[in-house]
Amino acid sequence: MQNLKGISLEILVLKTGKSTIYASIREAGKAIDCSPTSIRSVIKLFKDKGIIRHLKKRYLINVK
Repeated sequence: MQNLKGISLEILVLKTGKSTIYASIREAGKAIDCSPTSIRSVIKLFKDKGIIRHLKKRYLINVK
């Protein structure tokens, strides 16, 4: 998981359709009240298997 360090993310709020870009996983986690580990696992699942999984059933993560 070291290759996920220092990447920027775009997080889309599914209910409102608003997206925000964050400079790091840690910053994104603080903003949506979620652990960086949870965000990394969603990103890894997509990169490894191509599976799109919503985080907390409210957010969609796109790696920039």
